[in-house]
Amino acid sequence: MISYDIVVIGASAGGLFALEELLGVIRDKIKVPIVIVQHISADSGDSLLKIVKNFSTIRVVEPIDKESI
Repeated sequence: MISYDIVVIGASAGGLFALEELLGVIRDKIKVPIVIVQHISADSGDSLLKIVKNFSTIRVVEPIDKESI
């Protein structure tokens, strides 16, 4: 079995539904950090963070600009 240190998911502005589906399926089954990168408008605020938290039991944080992973 292949071992991974991190999972990175990229989505376009219209990819929110796919993210909801994916996070709903993996929930607590994955034991490595997940980084989600999504193209969103600058004025969207923390709406993506709130939406992702609603569809996942995984701990969710939003990084500060240029913060190290």
